[in-house]
Amino acid sequence: MDSRFDEKNMVLPVVSSDKECKNPKLAVLHQNICSLRKKTTEFKVLLCSELKHVGVICLTEHWQSDHKLNCTNIVDFKLVSAFCRSSIEHGGSGIYVKDGLETKEISYFTGISKENIFEMSLIELPGYKLCIVCIYRSPDGQFDRFLNKLELAIQKLLMKDKSLILYGEWNIDFLHEDSNQKNLTDLMLRYNLVNTVQSPTRITKSTNTLIDVIIINKKYYMEPATVIELGFSDHQAQVLPVLCKNHASVIEEF
Repeated sequence: MDSRFDEKNMVLPVVSSDKECKNPKLAVLHQNICSLRKKTTEFKVLLCSELKHVGVICLTEHWQSDHKLNCTNIVDFKLVSAFCRSSIEHGGSGIYVKDGLETKEISYFTGISKENIFEMSLIELPGYKLCIVCIYRSPDGQFDRFLNKLELAIQKLLMKDKSLILYGEWNIDFLHEDSNQKNLTDLMLRYNLVNTVQSPTRITKSTNTLIDVIIINKKYYMEPATVIELGFSDHQAQVLPVLCKNHASVIEEF
Protein backbone atom coordinates (compact mmCIF):
# COMPACT_ATOMS: atom_id res chain seq x y z
CA MET A 1 0.00 0.00 0.00
CA ASP A 2 1.29 3.47 -0.90
CA SER A 3 1.40 5.90 1.99
CA ARG A 4 1.56 9.13 0.00
CA PHE A 5 0.29 10.44 -3.31
CA ASP A 6 3.38 11.26 -5.41
CA GLU A 7 1.96 12.65 -8.64
CA LYS A 8 5.38 13.09 -10.25
CA ASN A 9 6.03 9.35 -10.31
CA MET A 10 2.71 8.25 -11.73
CA VAL A 11 1.88 7.22 -15.29
CA LEU A 12 -1.39 8.89 -16.15
CA PRO A 13 -4.30 7.37 -18.08
CA VAL A 14 -5.06 9.59 -21.07
CA VAL A 15 -8.49 10.86 -22.07
CA SER A 16 -9.20 12.64 -25.33
CA SER A 17 -10.86 15.99 -25.85
CA ASP A 18 -11.90 18.05 -28.86
CA LYS A 19 -11.02 21.31 -27.13
CA GLU A 20 -8.27 22.59 -24.92
CA CYS A 21 -8.45 21.62 -21.26
CA LYS A 22 -7.69 24.46 -18.87
CA ASN A 23 -6.06 21.97 -16.49
CA PRO A 24 -4.54 19.09 -18.49
CA LYS A 25 -3.57 17.14 -15.35
CA LEU A 26 -6.47 16.14 -13.16
CA ALA A 27 -6.33 13.88 -10.12
CA VAL A 28 -9.59 12.34 -8.92
CA LEU A 29 -9.85 11.03 -5.35
CA HIS A 30 -12.32 8.57 -3.85
CA GLN A 31 -12.79 8.23 -0.10
CA ASN A 32 -15.32 6.32 1.96
CA ILE A 33 -15.64 9.10 4.51
CA CYS A 34 -17.96 7.48 7.12
CA SER A 35 -19.62 10.87 7.80
CA LEU A 36 -18.39 14.07 6.19
CA ARG A 37 -19.54 16.08 9.19
CA LYS A 38 -16.66 17.85 11.00
CA LYS A 39 -14.06 16.58 8.49
CA THR A 40 -14.04 19.47 6.01
CA THR A 41 -11.27 21.33 7.87
CA GLU A 42 -9.01 18.27 7.59
CA PHE A 43 -9.82 18.12 3.88
CA LYS A 44 -8.84 21.77 3.49
CA VAL A 45 -5.41 21.13 5.01
CA LEU A 46 -4.76 18.08 2.81
CA LEU A 47 -5.96 19.82 -0.34
CA CYS A 48 -3.41 22.55 0.25
CA SER A 49 -0.56 20.06 0.65
CA GLU A 50 -0.27 16.45 -0.52
CA LEU A 51 -3.64 16.51 -2.31
CA LYS A 52 -3.12 19.87 -4.01
CA HIS A 53 -3.47 18.34 -7.49
CA VAL A 54 -6.88 16.78 -6.73
CA GLY A 55 -9.60 18.41 -8.81
CA VAL A 56 -12.50 16.04 -8.17
CA ILE A 57 -13.48 14.40 -4.87
CA CYS A 58 -15.80 11.39 -4.90
CA LEU A 59 -17.23 10.51 -1.50
CA THR A 60 -19.18 7.48 -0.33
CA GLU A 61 -20.99 7.13 3.00
CA HIS A 62 -21.20 10.87 3.64
CA TRP A 63 -24.16 10.14 5.97
CA GLN A 64 -25.86 13.49 5.25
CA SER A 65 -29.37 14.51 4.26
CA ASP A 66 -29.85 16.61 1.12
CA HIS A 67 -30.11 19.79 3.17
CA LYS A 68 -27.10 19.06 5.37
CA LEU A 69 -24.91 18.01 2.46
CA ASN A 70 -25.74 21.13 0.47
CA CYS A 71 -24.70 23.17 3.50
CA THR A 72 -21.42 21.26 3.90
CA ASN A 73 -18.67 23.13 2.08
CA ILE A 74 -15.19 21.99 1.12
CA VAL A 75 -13.12 25.14 0.53
CA ASP A 76 -12.48 25.86 -3.18
CA PHE A 77 -14.79 22.99 -4.21
CA LYS A 78 -18.47 22.83 -5.12
CA LEU A 79 -20.92 19.97 -4.73
CA VAL A 80 -22.10 19.06 -8.24
CA SER A 81 -23.94 15.76 -7.78
CA ALA A 82 -25.09 13.71 -4.80
CA PHE A 83 -27.31 10.90 -3.61
CA CYS A 84 -28.72 11.18 -0.08
CA ARG A 85 -30.86 8.67 1.73
CA SER A 86 -34.33 9.68 2.87
CA SER A 87 -35.68 6.63 4.72
CA ILE A 88 -32.67 4.99 6.41
CA GLU A 89 -29.49 6.36 7.99
CA HIS A 90 -25.96 6.67 6.66
CA GLY A 91 -24.84 5.74 3.13
CA GLY A 92 -24.91 8.19 0.26
CA SER A 93 -22.51 9.39 -2.41
CA GLY A 94 -21.39 12.76 -3.68
CA ILE A 95 -18.99 14.46 -6.08
CA TYR A 96 -17.22 17.74 -5.30
CA VAL A 97 -15.41 19.57 -8.09
CA LYS A 98 -12.75 22.24 -7.79
CA ASP A 99 -13.87 25.79 -8.53
CA GLY A 100 -13.19 26.80 -12.12
CA LEU A 101 -13.42 23.28 -13.53
CA GLU A 102 -16.22 23.07 -16.07
CA THR A 103 -18.82 20.45 -15.15
CA LYS A 104 -22.16 19.21 -16.33
CA GLU A 105 -24.52 17.12 -14.24
CA ILE A 106 -25.92 14.12 -16.08
CA SER A 107 -29.70 14.12 -15.76
CA TYR A 108 -30.86 11.13 -17.84
CA PHE A 109 -30.58 8.61 -14.99
CA THR A 110 -33.63 9.67 -13.01
CA GLY A 111 -34.91 6.77 -10.92
CA ILE A 112 -31.93 4.42 -11.28
CA SER A 113 -30.55 5.01 -7.78
CA LYS A 114 -31.89 2.92 -4.91
CA GLU A 115 -31.08 3.21 -1.22
CA ASN A 116 -28.76 0.49 0.03
CA ILE A 117 -28.38 -1.04 -3.43
CA PHE A 118 -27.18 1.56 -5.94
CA GLU A 119 -26.53 5.04 -4.55
CA MET A 120 -25.13 6.93 -7.52
CA SER A 121 -23.90 10.43 -8.23
CA LEU A 122 -22.36 11.36 -11.56
CA ILE A 123 -20.97 14.26 -13.54
CA GLU A 124 -19.53 15.04 -16.93
CA LEU A 125 -16.33 17.02 -17.47
CA PRO A 126 -16.94 18.40 -20.99
CA GLY A 127 -13.36 19.62 -21.38
CA TYR A 128 -12.12 16.07 -20.90
CA LYS A 129 -14.99 14.23 -22.63
CA LEU A 130 -15.10 12.30 -19.37
CA CYS A 131 -17.94 10.94 -17.23
CA ILE A 132 -17.19 10.35 -13.55
CA VAL A 133 -19.55 8.07 -11.61
CA CYS A 134 -19.51 7.49 -7.86
CA ILE A 135 -21.56 4.58 -6.48
CA TYR A 136 -22.11 3.22 -2.99
CA ARG A 137 -23.54 -0.24 -2.35
CA SER A 138 -24.26 -1.32 1.22
CA PRO A 139 -22.91 -4.72 2.37
CA ASP A 140 -26.50 -5.99 2.55
CA GLY A 141 -27.62 -4.36 -0.71
CA GLN A 142 -29.15 -6.91 -3.08
CA PHE A 143 -26.31 -7.85 -5.39
CA ASP A 144 -28.35 -8.95 -8.42
CA ARG A 145 -30.22 -5.64 -8.50
CA PHE A 146 -26.95 -3.75 -8.06
CA LEU A 147 -25.38 -5.60 -10.99
CA ASN A 148 -28.38 -4.97 -13.25
CA LYS A 149 -28.36 -1.27 -12.47
CA LEU A 150 -24.60 -1.09 -12.95
CA GLU A 151 -24.80 -2.67 -16.39
CA LEU A 152 -27.62 -0.34 -17.40
CA ALA A 153 -25.57 2.68 -16.31
CA ILE A 154 -22.47 1.45 -18.16
CA GLN A 155 -24.45 0.83 -21.35
CA LYS A 156 -26.04 4.29 -21.32
CA LEU A 157 -22.79 6.08 -20.55
CA LEU A 158 -20.74 4.26 -23.18
CA MET A 159 -23.29 5.30 -25.81
CA LYS A 160 -22.32 8.94 -25.19
CA ASP A 161 -18.87 8.56 -26.80
CA LYS A 162 -17.04 9.73 -23.69
CA SER A 163 -14.41 8.18 -21.45
CA LEU A 164 -15.84 6.63 -18.28
CA ILE A 165 -14.40 6.20 -14.79
CA LEU A 166 -16.37 4.44 -12.05
CA TYR A 167 -15.51 5.17 -8.40
CA GLY A 168 -17.00 3.96 -5.17
CA GLU A 169 -17.35 1.36 -2.49
CA TRP A 170 -19.28 -1.66 -3.74
CA ASN A 171 -18.57 -4.06 -0.86
CA ILE A 172 -17.38 -6.77 -3.23
CA ASP A 173 -13.95 -8.02 -2.18
CA PHE A 174 -11.70 -8.22 -5.23
CA LEU A 175 -9.16 -10.20 -3.19
CA HIS A 176 -11.63 -13.00 -2.45
CA GLU A 177 -13.19 -14.97 -5.25
CA ASP A 178 -16.85 -15.86 -4.81
CA SER A 179 -19.92 -15.87 -7.03
CA ASN A 180 -20.59 -12.13 -6.62
CA GLN A 181 -17.00 -11.20 -7.36
CA LYS A 182 -16.99 -13.52 -10.40
CA ASN A 183 -20.24 -12.07 -11.76
CA LEU A 184 -18.93 -8.52 -11.36
CA THR A 185 -15.62 -9.44 -13.02
CA ASP A 186 -17.49 -11.07 -15.91
CA LEU A 187 -19.53 -7.89 -16.41
CA MET A 188 -16.35 -5.80 -16.44
CA LEU A 189 -14.77 -8.13 -19.02
CA ARG A 190 -17.83 -7.77 -21.30
CA TYR A 191 -17.28 -4.02 -21.41
CA ASN A 192 -13.46 -4.13 -21.44
CA LEU A 193 -13.19 -2.56 -17.97
CA VAL A 194 -10.56 -3.04 -15.27
CA ASN A 195 -10.31 -2.09 -11.60
CA THR A 196 -7.17 0.02 -11.19
CA VAL A 197 -7.19 -0.47 -7.39
CA GLN A 198 -4.92 -3.44 -6.71
CA SER A 199 -4.21 -3.32 -2.96
CA PRO A 200 -6.44 -3.51 0.15
CA THR A 201 -8.63 -0.49 0.83
CA ARG A 202 -10.01 -1.53 4.22
CA ILE A 203 -7.62 -2.96 6.77
CA THR A 204 -8.64 -4.16 10.22
CA LYS A 205 -6.88 -6.27 12.85
CA SER A 206 -8.31 -9.42 11.32
CA THR A 207 -9.06 -8.62 7.65
CA ASN A 208 -7.60 -7.03 4.53
CA THR A 209 -10.23 -6.36 1.87
CA LEU A 210 -10.32 -4.57 -1.47
CA ILE A 211 -13.88 -3.25 -1.59
CA ASP A 212 -13.33 0.22 -3.11
CA VAL A 213 -12.93 0.65 -6.85
CA ILE A 214 -11.67 2.92 -9.60
CA ILE A 215 -12.72 1.24 -12.83
CA ILE A 216 -11.65 2.39 -16.30
CA ASN A 217 -11.44 1.07 -19.85
CA LYS A 218 -8.55 -1.37 -20.24
CA LYS A 219 -7.05 0.63 -23.10
CA TYR A 220 -6.36 3.51 -20.69
CA TYR A 221 -4.88 1.32 -17.96
CA MET A 222 -1.23 2.17 -17.24
CA GLU A 223 -0.61 1.23 -13.61
CA PRO A 224 -2.57 0.76 -10.38
CA ALA A 225 -4.29 3.65 -8.64
CA THR A 226 -2.51 5.05 -5.61
CA VAL A 227 -3.95 3.90 -2.27
CA ILE A 228 -3.28 6.28 0.63
CA GLU A 229 -4.17 6.58 4.31
CA LEU A 230 -5.82 9.94 5.05
CA GLY A 231 -7.23 9.06 8.46
CA PHE A 232 -10.86 9.91 7.67
CA SER A 233 -12.25 6.41 8.29
CA ASP A 234 -11.26 2.76 8.32
CA HIS A 235 -10.97 2.91 4.53
CA GLN A 236 -7.92 4.01 2.57
CA ALA A 237 -8.44 6.66 -0.10
CA GLN A 238 -7.68 6.00 -3.75
CA VAL A 239 -6.30 8.51 -6.26
CA LEU A 240 -6.16 8.22 -10.04
CA PRO A 241 -4.75 11.06 -12.15
CA VAL A 242 -5.89 11.51 -15.75
CA LEU A 243 -4.26 13.53 -18.51
CA CYS A 244 -6.00 15.41 -21.28
CA LYS A 245 -4.64 14.12 -24.61
CA ASN A 246 -4.67 17.36 -26.58
CA HIS A 247 -1.85 18.89 -24.48
CA ALA A 248 1.18 17.36 -26.23
CA SER A 249 3.67 19.55 -24.38
CA VAL A 250 2.32 18.42 -21.02
CA ILE A 251 2.36 14.76 -22.02
CA GLU A 252 6.01 15.11 -22.98
CA GLU A 253 6.87 16.37 -19.50
CA PHE A 254 5.77 13.01 -18.06
